[in-house]
Amino acid sequence: MRVILIEDNPQVREMLKSLLVRHFPEAVVVGESESVADGIELINNVDADICILDIELRDGSVFELLEKVDHDALDGTSLIFLTAFGTYDYVIRAMRKSAVDFLLKPVNPVELTAAITRASEEINRRSQRKRIDDLKSLLKSELSVVVHPKPERLPVFLAKGAVRYIGVDEILYLEGDNNVTRVFTVEEKPIVSVKNLGFYGEILTDQYAFVSISKRHLVNSRYIYRYDPVDSSVDLTDGSKILTSRRGGRQLLDFFRDVFR
Repeated sequence: MRVILIEDNPQVREMLKSLLVRHFPEAVVVGESESVADGIELINNVDADICILDIELRDGSVFELLEKVDHDALDGTSLIFLTAFGTYDYVIRAMRKSAVDFLLKPVNPVELTAAITRASEEINRRSQRKRIDDLKSLLKSELSVVVHPKPERLPVFLAKGAVRYIGVDEILYLEGDNNVTRVFTVEEKPIVSVKNLGFYGEILTDQYAFVSISKRHLVNSRYIYRYDPVDSSVDLTDGSKILTSRRGGRQLLDFFRDVFR
């Protein structure tokens, strides 16, 4: 199994190589690159069975690379993308539709192993060029919809009948405390709503990418940086650490599996 790594973080590349050695002793890394320019030259000149690519590189996007490689360079090569959850929503939707594999950063060894196993066992796959063309078409259609999306807002019911509207994308998480809910946002102190957490849970889990990780906490998945099942906690991008319940941890894992299926 011949593998190419295109990733601008040397620590991530070393981690990927370590996992390959451990779980796929037959795998040989035949080339590494940390930029679009070097990646194009590498792919054009080195045959590989699997190519693992970071979406954002030092000198541009991996999709710029895919536009510029030789027409047949990736035929017969399985692509596995690395991405940060919640950062490239339209890319994630397009990749899911176009049936290429992608992994959430920080890379989970179990998910990486599963992706490489699928890639190495894939037989009679359709042309990779067709996949890339499908991917580009889907990206264009997604971008036409989300270039300047109108912010969606959530009503926060304050004391004495006042109502304040907050952009859903601004909400980090919500914390229930009996009959009130504290709404934590990216830019200011928590806002106290007189509605209970259940009220918001029905709205946010049905219509938006929020996950209930315990009876007291509802988290915006786009701000999840890391989930640690050992100490049952979720780290958010702002540095917050929130404990999960056993059931909440399972729901979080189920959510990720559904998103990246």
